[in-house]
Amino acid sequence: MKNVTNNDPQVKLFAALVKVQDALNNPNKDQQGYGYKYTDLSTIIEQVKPVLKEHGLAVIQMPINNEQGRVGVKTMLVHEEGGSISEDYYPTPLNIPQNKEGKKSMNEAQADGAGITYARRYALSAFLNIASEEDTDAQSPRNNKPKTNTQKRTAPKQYTPSPTSASPKQITYIWTLVDEAGLDRDEFQKGVYLKNQIDSMKKLTATQASKIIDALNHKIEEKSETPDYGADYEAAKEIFNN
Repeated sequence: MKNVTNNDPQVKLFAALVKVQDALNNPNKDQQGYGYKYTDLSTIIEQVKPVLKEHGLAVIQMPINNEQGRVGVKTMLVHEEGGSISEDYYPTPLNIPQNKEGKKSMNEAQADGAGITYARRYALSAFLNIASEEDTDAQSPRNNKPKTNTQKRTAPKQYTPSPTSASPKQITYIWTLVDEAGLDRDEFQKGVYLKNQIDSMKKLTATQASKIIDALNHKIEEKSETPDYGADYEAAKEIFNN
């Protein structure tokens, strides 16, 4: 068994990483997504790079492909005396939306670039134990647990749609537009839940559903008018709030 000493490069790397994480604070979340805020990659790099340098650390990130052809990012944290740790991350592939003429709003290279930017931000934040976006799960109504009491609890009433509830056709159409706009379904649903204080899409009102449909259509039309749409993955997830 190898004897680990204070001169071991890995020991020095982890000692430096402890100091870096102690010195870093969560960055300001100044970018607006659908129902949440986040920090863009350039802001994170600008904040962490001087602290990493001070402690003899550097980050290397490079695009990679797996056997299934998915594009991802390898992130390496290296110490000036030779220690290193690394991890691979493959984001969910971006569904490239099309306009009414069937023309894609971005080409394959742009979509890969968007996914790489997204993966770099998430991986770098995870390595350095900083939060680059709001924890919308913690704010979700699903996580607001009722207070415990000693009274006998009755079974919850089954949800019954009201006359003003969104119709099944509206919900189905929303998901069709989400896919057409190239949005991540989980992230989109999370934003809808948070914005409307609900825990199920079927609890949307007809008015809320109509606003979401209008916003999605607006975003799809906007994308079709700007084929050179940027490479930031978060921009691919945004729609206008009405």
